[in-house]
Amino acid sequence: MKLLKPIKNYSKSLIKRVLYIFKQKTINIVVPPQVWRDRIRVCRNCEEIDESGDEVKCGLCTCPIADKCRWASESCPKKKWFEWRKINGKKEMRRLPKKYVEKG
Repeated sequence: MKLLKPIKNYSKSLIKRVLYIFKQKTINIVVPPQVWRDRIRVCRNCEEIDESGDEVKCGLCTCPIADKCRWASESCPKKKWFEWRKINGKKEMRRLPKKYVEKG
């Protein structure tokens, strides 16, 4: 039973990536490096992080955070960061709340 949650979540993630490609009309579904670093920083400071195994994972969705933070179609289950999307031909993202972004 413990294995079913990661499989289910990974399957949902793959579907979201495919839908993102069609919705955004782009094959570029990886966020820019700065966005990836900001997302990683937020996850590393989250109380739900699971560092018990080989990979650092989100304790809620069980996704490896390095992978989850890389994909434009993904969002944090606690809504600390959001999907990266294309609006009016420009890449934009709902901004990270200030309390989750470190300076420097």
